[in-house]
Amino acid sequence: MKAPRMNLIAHLERFFRRNGYVRVPDPDRLAKEGRRYKKGYEVRFVANTPAELRTIRELLKMAGFAVANAFEHAKQWRQPLYGRAAVTLFLELIKWKPGDQATEPPSASRTE
Repeated sequence: MKAPRMNLIAHLERFFRRNGYVRVPDPDRLAKEGRRYKKGYEVRFVANTPAELRTIRELLKMAGFAVANAFEHAKQWRQPLYGRAAVTLFLELIKWKPGDQATEPPSASRTE
């Protein structure tokens, strides 16, 4: 994947920093549960309207990221970006560091 244009990334970063979040595997659960533990690397963009969702999806496509299926949750839409390489690239492009925001939404359960 070649590096996407930075203005595309700046638009995606605004959506992400507004109310997006990062999910990463829990190393303890992975060690304990092995292949049964299915959580992977994921960035989730949150869209408040269908129009925002369309914008996020188009920006991801234009930036060269694979666009996964979005889903509705709590009267909003979630647009995931899956995969360790894609997540790492996106977070590097926006200069995100652990601690910049929560790595999981407040309502996420660690016992899923």
